[in-house]
Order: sequence, then C-alpha cells, then structure tokens
Amino acid sequence: MKILQAYKKLYIGLYLCFILSIAAADMPLQLFESYSLIDSKSIKSIIDQIALKQKEKIDKSGARTFGMIINERVRYELPIPSGGEIQKTAATAETQLKPVESGGVRITGNPLIDSNNYAFKLSTSRGLVDVLISGRENGSFSISFVRNFEKVAVEKNPFLLFFGRRFVTLLLCVILALHLLPLYKYNFSGRAADEKYIEKKIIGLPLFILGLVWTDGLIKFALNLTGCYSVLGEIPATVFTLFLVSLIMFAALTSLLTMGFTQEYINKYIAAPFFEKNGPYDIRNGSSINLSARFFIIIFSIGIAPTAIGLYLPLSFNTGLLSGMSSVYDVLNNFDMLVPTLITAFFAMYFFTMQIASMFSFRKNIIIPVNKLIERMKLVARGDFKCKSSVLYVDEIGQLKGHFNSMLDGLAEREKIKDTFGRFISIEIAEKLLKEKKVDLMGEEIEATILFSDIRDFTPLSEKLSAPELIDFLNLYFSHIVKPIHSHGGVVNKFIGDAVMAVFAPAFGNLKHEEAAVAAAIDIKNALVEFNALGKYPPVKSGVGIHRGKLVAGNVGTEERMEYTFIGDNVNIASRIESETKNFQTDILMSEDVVNKLENGKFKDIEIFKVGPVMMKGKSVPLSLYGIKKIKGYF
Repeated sequence: MKILQAYKKLYIGLYLCFILSIAAADMPLQLFESYSLIDSKSIKSIIDQIALKQKEKIDKSGARTFGMIINERVRYELPIPSGGEIQKTAATAETQLKPVESGGVRITGNPLIDSNNYAFKLSTSRGLVDVLISGRENGSFSISFVRNFEKVAVEKNPFLLFFGRRFVTLLLCVILALHLLPLYKYNFSGRAADEKYIEKKIIGLPLFILGLVWTDGLIKFALNLTGCYSVLGEIPATVFTLFLVSLIMFAALTSLLTMGFTQEYINKYIAAPFFEKNGPYDIRNGSSINLSARFFIIIFSIGIAPTAIGLYLPLSFNTGLLSGMSSVYDVLNNFDMLVPTLITAFFAMYFFTMQIASMFSFRKNIIIPVNKLIERMKLVARGDFKCKSSVLYVDEIGQLKGHFNSMLDGLAEREKIKDTFGRFISIEIAEKLLKEKKVDLMGEEIEATILFSDIRDFTPLSEKLSAPELIDFLNLYFSHIVKPIHSHGGVVNKFIGDAVMAVFAPAFGNLKHEEAAVAAAIDIKNALVEFNALGKYPPVKSGVGIHRGKLVAGNVGTEERMEYTFIGDNVNIASRIESETKNFQTDILMSEDVVNKLENGKFKDIEIFKVGPVMMKGKSVPLSLYGIKKIKGYF
C-alpha cells in the first residue's frame, strides 16, 4: 500500500506517459526518414527478384512475412510482396544486383540469391542510409535500415553522445521532476505554501510537457542535420526539407499524445486530488492549450499529416512513373499504376483542402461564439446582467447560449430581490442571509459596538409637520445620518421613529469596531450640520450613545415572517447612554469600555472628557460615561 501511495505521489505514471509519447512518435518517423533517403526503385527490383527466385522455398516452408528492422528497438514482420509485376522486373533487377557504383547508388554483396546465404548492401543518398537485404532459412528475407549519418556524427563529434536519444529523454525527465518540486512538497507535507502558485503549475503542466517533447524534437532535428553534414560536408535542400517535415510531424504526433494520455493522467491523478481540497469550483488561472490549438493539432495529426504521407509514399516509390512516359503506349502499358496514383493524388489534395476549410469553419462556428460567451460571462461577473446572447440554432452552442440567458434572468431577479431586500434591512445583513444555507432561529453571540442616535425634542417638531412633510423630513434626515455609518463599516439594523440603531462588528468585516463607531459618531455630527444648512426644515439637534460588549444576533420570528436583529443587555445600555446626552447637554456619550479600546493618538482632533458615573435603570453598579468636545473642523 505504501509503495502504491508513493507511486501516486511521485507521479511515476506521468513520466511513463511522457516517455511513451516521445517513443510512439519517434518510431514511425525514423521509418519515414530512412525510407525517404533510400533508392526505393532499386530495393523494389531486388525484392521482386528475391520473391521470384525463392518462390518454391517460400511456398514449401509456408513463410508469408519478411522482417523489417528500423533500428535495434524497432522491428516489424510484413507480408512478402508478390504479384504479376515480378516476372517483368526480374530481368532488369538481375543486372542491378551486380556490384556497381553509379548515379549515387552502390550495391555490394552476394548476388547468388538462389541460396539462403545471400546478402546485399544498398548505399544511397551518398551514404546517409544503407539498406541490408539478407536471406533466411525458410526462403524469406530481412530488410534492415542503417542510419549512417547518426553513427558518423558521433564518430566525428564525440560530445554528441550526450545528446543521444536516451540521454536527452532522461535529461528532460529530470527537468520535469524539478518543475514538479512544489507539488512533491505539497504531497509529502500535506500543505501548500502558495496555493495559487501550485494551481498555475498544474494548469500549465500540459503546456510545459508539450514544450519538453518539442525540445526533444528540436534536438533530434539538430542531430540529424549535424549527421548529414558530417557525411556529405553539406546539407542538401531536399534532406533539410525532409528532416524539417519529420520535425513538424514529430511535434504534431507528440502534441496529440500529450493532449490525450498525458492530459488525462494530469486531470485524474494531479489536478483532481489538489483542487478537491483547494477550491474545486473556482475559476482557474494559468497557461493552457486552448480549443483552437487543440483542434488544429487533432486535424493536422490525424487528417493532414496522414493524407500527405499517403500521397508521398506511392509517388516516391514510383518516382519515375510519370517522367518516363513519352507516348500513349507508355501510358497504356502502365495504366494499372498510373490511374490509382493520380486518383490518390486527387483525393489527397481534395481532403487536404477540406481539412483546411474545416479548421476555419471550426473557428467561426465554435471558437468565436465560445469566446464571445466568455466575454459576456466576464461582464456578468462585473455585475452586468443585460448582456444576453442571441440564440440562432438548437445545437450545443445554441443550448449553451439559451441556458446562459436563463441564468442571466435568474441573476437579475436575484439582484432585484437583494436590492429590494436591502431597502428594508442593511445590505450587509441581506448578503449574510442570502449566503446562509438555511434559516437559523437559534442566533449567535457576537462581540460588537452598538450606536444609537435620535433627534432631540422630536415630538414638538413632528406636531408642526403634516404627515407627508414628516416622512420627507425623516427620509432626508436619515439620508445624511446613515452615510457616515456605512462609510465606517457599520450596519444599520433598524429605524425606530426618529432614532437609528447601528452595529459595528467583526462579523461584518469591522475588526476595530470601537474606533469605527466613534469615527461614525463624529461624522454624524458633521452630517447634522450639513442637514441643518439646507434650511428646508427647522434646525435640529441629535444625541449619540455608544457602548460595546456581547450581544445576540439572529433571525427573530417564525418561518413565515422574521426579522434579523440584535438583542441583549448591551443593546439596552447603548440606548440608555444616548438618552443621557440630554441630561449632560452633550451630543456624544460613550461607555468606559469603548474608551478603553481606543488606540492612543487615534483621535488627535478631539478631547474626551469624563462626565461622571451614572446609575442605569436595572443596574446595581454605576456606569462611567465619557463625552467628546473640541472637534476641529466641525464647530
């Protein structure tokens, strides 16, 4: 069990996927390179003659395959070629088996193919690749490709040993391991030093691995060119083009494998375990392979590339077919080869064009609508609920847009309810209630500072105003008084006639709630001056009482009708402190508990003075109260 856990924590499977992606792409491309550098016509003639000469032995032994060896790691068993063309080519092939050296082709070896001991070496492209053809005991034969340019490059430049395939793959695995170090620390310690940093590592892991496999391809490309130059003293344009095409094919195939197997491993064994514990529903940040790149890689890897190779191979194998036709007789004589080749070329170009067109179609019909929808989602995240998307079809994109529009309607309705809700209670309380999963009638005990403020001698004033004027007066008055409370993080709990009750508490994000309440009281005094300056109604005075302590916050009422409020003895004390402002002829009074929590030097522009102990109703011990005077900038 411990071994299995270590296996998962070390992501051994990721390294296996990485190595297999490189190997799976490298093997067929080695065959492609070797085949492209040999004289396929000469090999075809030799194979035809061998098949003809060994026909009886092959039939008698029952052998139906021949061996093809690409290198020491890649070996294939393929069907033995046969057909009506063998009789035609055998005569010409017999002359080609003699040791010759002309036209860049050199054939050496034993031409006595009637025995089982024959062996031929065909050197082409001036020695870049040799082809060995040798007999087997059962009459069949074996073909081996010898990539001389790789061996010669190492012989002339020994330091290239450190850039061999195995060494490069090992080095890239070490780089990958270093990249994964933060994840290893998290796996074995159980805690993340920087979750956002690890998140970006995980999200960008497929792209990082893609960069590593492409680096492997570039090193391979450079080694191929170095080997070619070591053998020929130059790099012909045809050879450079061949290796460049091979590099592009390698990048495409490894990208396809990375997006498939490697991405699946990352999602299942790396991303899922981490994000399940660290915000599984959050928007992710980091660099990744987008849809356009994914679709291009898929189309190129399984569409364009196979089509191009499918066209290249038959044309390369019959390279002299078209150039050697000088008359109608030649065309008719090779009709069985010419027509399939031309038809293959036509369909290859046709499907190639269709695949290119499909890429533009995918971008227009999938990528662009999805990107526009993402932009609209960003607008929604910023509070814009009017950015609906038009629905023109009933496909998956159309359904996505339709459900997005439905979601917008729901969010707009929720925002409307929230806004309406916030008109009757504080928006902070509204948000708190909307976030709760269920209605809790039990309540919770919190530490808070309570502020009460009301208008002095309000009753005589209210008797002089009509009902509409009274409501307008109170609304205008509260619009001035509430702003200072909100600006200092206070929560207006309720309006009681001409009085307002506000709460400052850590539960609503106000850690220094005592200082915030005092600052709000000072600003209320200034706001009252501004209100009186309007001259619309007779000037008024107000009193403010502040006290701190524990109180109970919760929903009071029934399941059908309830109110979120704050109750407790400290709420009553704050209200009674406000009432004492009339007796002491001061605008602001606060308890000693509040004063003791104020930071020294916090309020330099005011003077706090003690007004004496006061016996509160229902209390056995007098309560020390403090007032404020000399407020600079206010009066």
